[in-house]
Amino acid sequence: MSFSTPPLIAPPKEEAIYPYRRVWRSLIQETILIVVICGVVFVVFQYIGIDLPALVERGLILLLAFLPLILWFLFSRFAETRVPEPRSGLNTTLMLSALSAAAIGVPLVNTVVQPAEWLSLEAAPVRILGYTLTAGIVQEFIKFLVVRYVSGPRALRIRDDSIAYCIAAAVGYMTVLNLIYVVNHAATPDMVALRVLHHMSINVAGSLIMSYGIAQTWFGRVNPLLMPLTLLVAALINGLAIPLRSGFANASLGLTSAIASPIFSLAFSTGIVTVAIGLVLFFYNVVEEQERISRESGSRL
Repeated sequence: MSFSTPPLIAPPKEEAIYPYRRVWRSLIQETILIVVICGVVFVVFQYIGIDLPALVERGLILLLAFLPLILWFLFSRFAETRVPEPRSGLNTTLMLSALSAAAIGVPLVNTVVQPAEWLSLEAAPVRILGYTLTAGIVQEFIKFLVVRYVSGPRALRIRDDSIAYCIAAAVGYMTVLNLIYVVNHAATPDMVALRVLHHMSINVAGSLIMSYGIAQTWFGRVNPLLMPLTLLVAALINGLAIPLRSGFANASLGLTSAIASPIFSLAFSTGIVTVAIGLVLFFYNVVEEQERISRESGSRL
């Protein structure tokens, strides 16, 4: 009678821990919450018409202005502390973007250039071009300089790092735009919600496009003109969104008269950020899949 040694049971393999914060998940969570919260506030105050005490209403308006910043800290910044390799310099990127917007970007556009004053009566193509070359270029170029010379490229380890820093710059810039709007306009919460959603949509869309140009320039072998091209496209998003949003806000489903319909502005801003996230995510996935195939092909040689 013989005895055989039982086969050794292989220990279960531990899954590799992803060392970085997953920026797409954070961005999508923040975007959905901003859209939902701003949408609910708009519907409640526009169509239900609740009446709040002045102090409570003012607090709600300030909360809406800081909403993107609060959500960024909750879902992005704090999440960096829970991963093995957190990104450094995000706070600096956000603060410098906000300071640059307050000291340079917004005064340059609103006080010096004043595109709204000389573009309001122009045809749609002229308005789009005018806002692209003024508000769009200033906004996106300031954010690019902050990311380029403060956070990167020395801080760029993977492509998603570019998204993280560009979104941080976007949050800083849009927070300043929100606060300036709230301070300078006696707006109701529903109008503030629309403006916050508008600022979020154009800043996130432009920064995502810019992040793709930075990532490709740093990690890929691309034409040097790609970075200026993506900056121009990011500025064009602003040039398109500002006049078109105004047009949609005054559009109507009727055939005989134009009735102000701010709900169209809500849908338009939501559509911009949704399309931008979908397209840029697709481009990032295509590039990463191409690199994966290239690595696998090289390892077989």
